[in-house]
Amino acid sequence: MVARNDLPSAGAILRTLSQAAIDGEAYDRALPQRIADTLY
Repeated sequence: MVARNDLPSAGAILRTLSQAAIDGEAYDRALPQRIADTLY
């Protein structure tokens, strides 16, 4: 089993896949509020 801390964040994945067009750190910082605003 892989530890959660060993996996890349969603922002890191998006940064890599977008060739840095997406600011992964900003995405990760905004994610909790985005989830609260849109998921619940």
